[in-house]
Amino acid sequence: RGHSASVSQSVFSPDGSYIVSASNDRTCRIWNAGTRECISTLFEHTSHCTYCAFSTCGNYLASASADGTCRIWRMEDEITKPSDGV
Repeated sequence: RGHSASVSQSVFSPDGSYIVSASNDRTCRIWNAGTRECISTLFEHTSHCTYCAFSTCGNYLASASADGTCRIWRMEDEITKPSDGV
């Protein structure tokens, strides 16, 4: 499944293994670039997500939202947690 609203940005991880997308549905999603499957949905923002970026090492992901917050996510935590099926 994909986002339920338009995507404002998407970027590849430095090694090309993952894609992250930021959406107006208030989520960011991490995708396996090879299988094109969503492997994690990041739900912490309360307004639409406007920006996403990987750290140069690829171990961290930053997301920003119109709610005025920026969040830092540890990739290892996000890609190893059980899938939420959304």
